[in-house]
Amino acid sequence: MFGPTIIELKWALDTSEFSIGASHLTNTLEGPLAHRAWRIIGLQADTLTFGLLQFNALLSAYILRALGELRLKTFSLISSVILLSIAASIGRSIWVATAIFISLAFLARRVRLLLHPNLVMIMMIGGFILFSLVVPILIGFSPVIQDNPRAIVAFTTQTLSDRTAALETIVKLISEGNIFGIGFAASEWISHKFKSDVTLPPNFGRHNALVELMYYCGAVGVIIFLSILYKAHKNAYSRWRSSIETFIAAYLIALFILGFASGSNFLNYYYFFFLGYLLRQSQELPGMIQTKDSGA
Repeated sequence: MFGPTIIELKWALDTSEFSIGASHLTNTLEGPLAHRAWRIIGLQADTLTFGLLQFNALLSAYILRALGELRLKTFSLISSVILLSIAASIGRSIWVATAIFISLAFLARRVRLLLHPNLVMIMMIGGFILFSLVVPILIGFSPVIQDNPRAIVAFTTQTLSDRTAALETIVKLISEGNIFGIGFAASEWISHKFKSDVTLPPNFGRHNALVELMYYCGAVGVIIFLSILYKAHKNAYSRWRSSIETFIAAYLIALFILGFASGSNFLNYYYFFFLGYLLRQSQELPGMIQTKDSGA
């Protein structure tokens, strides 16, 4: 039903050695693995997937609704189209992130406590532990769907093994005194592009952003990053009456939890743009965005 564009083909050829999405697309073009690998990956393999772009479009619709730029019927129509696109992307992580975002966006407008920074930190840490416990269970169900091509594509069971041992890895790194990390030169994206000699150990817990951050920046980097997130969500909590801050906070929480399943894909410029927006809200700025609260 869908097929790669010329731009996607070029991206696949140039990045297939270090990109899962690109290598999947390459396998698809070769034929035998087409029914097992094809998903809409977007213009840049992996990091900016089609589903992730649609997820950002969904947040944009919520913000425009809060600003009073979209009538309820228009908002409902646009959101429905975006949700159908997210479903068509066949990306399980984006499905989970979308469900979390919509649920939080709805509930947090009615229960302020859900945006309390302490509770947000608990949700994030709880999400990390939950993903670590759920993945082995999903692997146990993998043989059940091996003969169902559509299920294989939707759940991408072949990559579940890359998402194991995240909790054990964090404990191991802490016990080894990993204070400052080994730097981003160890990232596959960096080492392949710039021929870095620094490498990550095998089965280091890829597809989990917290594990990656622990390797790259150590315990100090993780603490600093979580402190920044705490400050941003504290600002969102203090400005609870603004729908925009509520929706952005829900978006950031959803993407952070997505990082436990898809690695640092969530650490893209969309994420940091909206993170910066919340951090800026602690300052009294002239000409701040005025919202027409809709509680969409």
